[in-house]
Amino acid sequence: TDEFLVSVLKLSTFLELEDGIEHAVRQFERKGDDFGPALQFELARRYRVDKWIAPSFHRLMELSLAKMDFAIVSQLGDVGYFALVKTKAELEAHRKQFTYDTPEIQYHPNCRTRISCNIAWSYEWDKSVPKIIHHPDEDTYVSIANFLDNYHQTDVTDLCSNCRVRTIDWMLANGAARDERQIIDAAVAGLMAIQQGQEVESAARFWCVLHQISLKVSNPFGLLPFLVAT
Repeated sequence: TDEFLVSVLKLSTFLELEDGIEHAVRQFERKGDDFGPALQFELARRYRVDKWIAPSFHRLMELSLAKMDFAIVSQLGDVGYFALVKTKAELEAHRKQFTYDTPEIQYHPNCRTRISCNIAWSYEWDKSVPKIIHHPDEDTYVSIANFLDNYHQTDVTDLCSNCRVRTIDWMLANGAARDERQIIDAAVAGLMAIQQGQEVESAARFWCVLHQISLKVSNPFGLLPFLVAT
């Protein structure tokens, strides 16, 4: 169960038992999608499983804030929740700007229908693109990178394929998709910077706690199950 693996990870971190940590990490990763992103993020932060920060945050970015409950918010903690909300807000602002400004069409040298291509491109961007990027159903979320990639293969009425592909390539070359990824990457980098500055639960702390408790009880080693559960 998750509870048992969390206990193994916690105790192994206390004792700095690399085999125990690796076992717990491996078992969690075998769960695939059943390993919730909020739990993965919480454990990554608490027990310094640094390699889980990026994948868990990317998965969290796919969740709707409106559908999150207090349990998930509690798992994220103040830092995680702030990073998630701030990044989502920055992405939303970027996506609005992306659809607000119609990119200038890049005519192909062999195009013989420039007027119709220009009209078709402007109409497509004003009427169709915003509905795709800002679809109210968050389950249909599509990144700008995926949107542009799909548009390479999408026929647009009265827009020649050469102009369409040339314009999309020009947008990609000028960072239209890169900017969106950079926003998320910057958030992950910030979380990792905080992560690197955190104090890890160490063996020294474990033995200090054990010593303090042993002053009050006659059988300190019988407290190991208690330490795992707390």
